[in-house]
Amino acid sequence: PRIERWIRLPDLPTARHGLAAVVHEGKMYVLAGGKRPGLSVSGSNEVLEAKREPNIRVFSPKPDEEIGLPLVIRGTARVFENTFNFRLKDGDGTVLVESFGTAQAPDIGQFGTFEVSWLYPEPKADQGTVEVFAYSAKDGSEIEKVAIPVRFQKIEATRIQVFFGSKEKDPAGLFCVRSYPAE
Repeated sequence: PRIERWIRLPDLPTARHGLAAVVHEGKMYVLAGGKRPGLSVSGSNEVLEAKREPNIRVFSPKPDEEIGLPLVIRGTARVFENTFNFRLKDGDGTVLVESFGTAQAPDIGQFGTFEVSWLYPEPKADQGTVEVFAYSAKDGSEIEKVAIPVRFQKIEATRIQVFFGSKEKDPAGLFCVRSYPAE
């Protein structure tokens, strides 16, 4: 996103004044200019490429880390209205969980930390992917996506059967000591 501030980048390889510059497809073309004040000219032409800083950084989980319950995602984000989205997919691409979180940024255009914790159903595969991204305010497309391959810990579950009273089996509610399994 635009942050409306100047950032100092490395000096040009050739010092000069009176030059022309144009940006096209992420590259800055610096043309001509002279080495001395006044009417001096140079045939120097250089192309500079700015290194783009990612707007979402995920610190945890790390690639190929084994995750358990709950899924915990930690990182920083600099996204529109500080809102980012995340999803967990299992090995065949099935979405196990998808939701959103908010980065705690001090101001617009600044990075903020985030941590989300979410339960997910048992995956069908041993491996999956955590995705953290933002939806474009312009067109709703997914942008700034970070995809992290993960391995799932074996989920151990215990089946619990719950018993309640039943209006079907005891419509009048006369037998409060009777209970029926919930299905």
